[in-house]
Amino acid sequence: MHLKRKVFLITYSLLSATVTLLAQNSASYIIRDSIIVKTPVSPLLYSNFIELGFGRSENARAELLYNRSFEEDHPVTCDWVEFTRPKPEMEDWWHSGYESQTWYLQRAAGDTMSNLVKNRSYWPACHSKTNLFLTNKSGTSPVYLAQNGVFHRKNVGYHFSGYFNDGTGFSGDRLSKKTIEITIGLYAENDFSKPISEKTLIVNTVQFNKYELDLPSADFEGRATFAIKVPSNKKIGIDLLSLMPDDNIKGWRKDVVETMKTTVPAPVIRFPGGCYASFYNWRDGIGDPLYRPVEFNSPWSSIVMNDMGTIEFVELCREIKSAPQFCVPVMFKTVENAVDWLTFCNAPHNALREKYGHPEPLNVKYWEMENEMYRTLDAITYANKCVEYSKAMKAVDPDIKIIMGDYFVFNPKLTEMLEIAGPYIDFINNRGGKMREMAADIAILNAYNLKHHRDIKLCHSEFRAPLERNSGGVDGLNKVENKKGGSRQNMSVRWSYGMSVIDQMIQYQNFGGIFSFAEFTNYNDTWGENLINTTKEGVYLSSAGRAMEFLNQLPIAYPLAIDNKYSDADIVLQAAWDAEKKHFTLIVLNFSGSEKSKQFDMAALHTKFAKEQHHFSVYAEKLTDFNSPTDKNKIKTEYNLVKGAKPRFNMSVKPYSANAWVFSVQE
Repeated sequence: MHLKRKVFLITYSLLSATVTLLAQNSASYIIRDSIIVKTPVSPLLYSNFIELGFGRSENARAELLYNRSFEEDHPVTCDWVEFTRPKPEMEDWWHSGYESQTWYLQRAAGDTMSNLVKNRSYWPACHSKTNLFLTNKSGTSPVYLAQNGVFHRKNVGYHFSGYFNDGTGFSGDRLSKKTIEITIGLYAENDFSKPISEKTLIVNTVQFNKYELDLPSADFEGRATFAIKVPSNKKIGIDLLSLMPDDNIKGWRKDVVETMKTTVPAPVIRFPGGCYASFYNWRDGIGDPLYRPVEFNSPWSSIVMNDMGTIEFVELCREIKSAPQFCVPVMFKTVENAVDWLTFCNAPHNALREKYGHPEPLNVKYWEMENEMYRTLDAITYANKCVEYSKAMKAVDPDIKIIMGDYFVFNPKLTEMLEIAGPYIDFINNRGGKMREMAADIAILNAYNLKHHRDIKLCHSEFRAPLERNSGGVDGLNKVENKKGGSRQNMSVRWSYGMSVIDQMIQYQNFGGIFSFAEFTNYNDTWGENLINTTKEGVYLSSAGRAMEFLNQLPIAYPLAIDNKYSDADIVLQAAWDAEKKHFTLIVLNFSGSEKSKQFDMAALHTKFAKEQHHFSVYAEKLTDFNSPTDKNKIKTEYNLVKGAKPRFNMSVKPYSANAWVFSVQE
């Protein structure tokens, strides 16, 4: 009897477990026609961020030459980047865009005399601190100043510019009594006997002067070497070189611009930081590149050429139909500096802006008051500074929007800060708060707005999702919690992070329009924490990029209540109308490793839908999968039309997948 009872208990336990599993796998979700937000989801929600000096954000520019002003290339030493492999090239986030190609002197066999000297003296000077003098002492053979790793595209021409002198560098005369014929060329990588395209250039000035030429297109695709060929017994000075493809879009890479515009658009983009913004001098990023100083002391130990300045950034935003947001230094700069920057951008007439070819205003709407202001200021002093800056700036342009931060140690002071600055600001920025902290901020804002007849909204200027769902959020310094080891950067490329991004954005959707935007950190090439990977060969999306691509296809405005929404811990749901209630979207995230079939009941919507629905899906075989240069579609996407739109239906969802069905209301 005892044995029979034991067998019965084991059988009963197995049956119970099976019934429970079946119940979890087939629970019916009832979608109610009950909107859970006061105002529609903000159309600005999926925004982004570009930080100077952080990672290789400059990869978005079309420039092909690295360290083109010959400054020292400092290795990354900041504590944000975690290198966990024997070589950086072995990190999961690595691609060719992170290469640091050096300049080298290619001499003929037996030539031991020709040399390359790095000049850092006061004169002869050109751009920044450093220039080069190349002396060919071979007597018979040319020498080359060369850089490998330039990717040459078939049937694309290239524009070259550089500053050269005759090797003297200074004189009372401008024109030299000697002329030097050099050759600018592209060659098959490491093979100077195989020119792809070459052109000669006559250097005939004593001082550094700018020279330009166009290299014709060629029927060659692949890695190449750029080189300047100097004939025997000649000496030249060299500085500030540039090589741009003809199809660049105002200095930006065409493939990057197209990807930003069509695949992962961002309604608002923050610039130039981040930590970099606290010390940023906007005047360093305007005018002739020759006079733009090189920044050697960025927080991330990267050298910044200031190629991406105010006008270049605004031009990018216009190309991709984004609104620029500038982060204004407050801790170490003056209110006059902020007013000057705003005047340069938005005043109807500005002589300096007009001088640099932009008579029309730039119309920059969003102005964020500092990055991590708590490094030198207390909350109340900062709130008063926001009032000072807002008054002065809105006197120039009353239509701008001022953003005040309340994150980290300032968050408990939000109510007090609003009492001081509330009449003068338009957004509160909680740059790192967890969802419950964001919800508390919204409750405070709702109460303040109701009492004072304001419409202050919440935003997040450096959005990072948890590395994995339910793995913890971010701390006050916006570092994601990492409980499993491994580097943040390597974990950020994985599909588990992409799924987490969608999960977080769904929670932001459920705040409604009072939560205005979350600026993903970053747009491109920030050691894996980015949407777009810009390799030399082309671009591809990261896991987070796939997640944002998925979200951008969905018309979400009014999230709805769902009965039994939390009955399966592995499933995340969203149901929502679009702004005009012409489309209904159902999102299903499956975080489990098995396929799940779910029942949905839409009868309460009392709506007749068209017979076909649009189905979008993004998924991976494992949560640890990630896109890479050798497999750009490891994270897979699918789109198909599904026939049949019954009020009650079953849906099957793949393991580790994000799915959306978009139903059109039948007319």
